[in-house]
Amino acid sequence: MAGWFCTQDRLKVGTGSAKNSDRRRDKGLLVEIAIMVAHTASDLSCWMVNCSSTQVLHFQDFVPCPISQSSFNVLMSMDWQSFGFKLKGGFMDDEGNAVLEWDNLTFARVDIAIHTYHGIRMAEI
Repeated sequence: MAGWFCTQDRLKVGTGSAKNSDRRRDKGLLVEIAIMVAHTASDLSCWMVNCSSTQVLHFQDFVPCPISQSSFNVLMSMDWQSFGFKLKGGFMDDEGNAVLEWDNLTFARVDIAIHTYHGIRMAEI
């Protein structure tokens, strides 16, 4: 089972922020994004799991739901090259399912999950 866990030197953790351009939005809304990169052993195993694209999972208050257009826009505008990835494009269907497509992504699979929820305000504690 040790093979299922990554070593600490391969674990990358980061933080970021995005400016909310819509001032009318609820200020208590929090967004967390997890990006997992799993290295594969070969092109064959990468082909079997379709490494060239990533379906974005979105949850609101721990319930699966469609991704918002604004969240999709943030993903499309990220500087993926600074992380070593080249974004080829992406699309969002009418039901709110989002897919990102990668260019020249070899020997790795990228999974993305977004969670939005309402945080506890200090006045509520």
